[in-house]
Amino acid sequence: FNEAKKIAKNDVLVFINTDIILNQSFMTGVDFLNENKLESFLVSGQRVDLDLDQSIDFSKNDWSDNITKLSKEKGALHGFSGMDYFIFKKSFPITLPEFAVGVSGWDSWLVFKTKSLKIPFIDATEVITIIHQNHSPRHKNKSFYDEQKEENLKLAGGSSNMMTLREADFILTKNGLAAPKFSRFVFSRLALFYPWRLLLFTKRQTIDRFLGRSS
Repeated sequence: FNEAKKIAKNDVLVFINTDIILNQSFMTGVDFLNENKLESFLVSGQRVDLDLDQSIDFSKNDWSDNITKLSKEKGALHGFSGMDYFIFKKSFPITLPEFAVGVSGWDSWLVFKTKSLKIPFIDATEVITIIHQNHSPRHKNKSFYDEQKEENLKLAGGSSNMMTLREADFILTKNGLAAPKFSRFVFSRLALFYPWRLLLFTKRQTIDRFLGRSS
């Protein structure tokens, strides 16, 4: 991240996972952000999970329209925790610890740190459609993945220092930035209140134990 900011020629930077397909809505969202002239921000959004059983022919002018239509017909909107991209300015002040990027935890910590510094965290799902190509698990060595996940958790300072799109300060709409609706507004405003974070952490642990998942 630090090296990318050093060599980048443009003011707005993007981190994005490589199993994501973008369409024109992504650049539309970036244009909206530029119009708002925010000094600093962090933007992400929910993805659409889609099974693809054939290659995309990018030489065809209508490939984007076709894949977007298919995602609406057969895709499924992922939950708030799946943050597969981040948009931020070159001047974004946060330096990441030595996380294993791509392993659970680093992205949720980034949201927490952003909000703790009073930098606007924006959910762009309404404007930006990103399509995730469903695939088999990337991590063949589960024990190694779990070790990296545990290390990320330590670097983050624990699960109580992790947040998702549910805690967004603003929603990016075609009419500009808007406050989240009531339930998410509450989550956003209580996000940095430690007893509230501890309550959510305890809830997650209880659910994980009940379902037999590792925390």
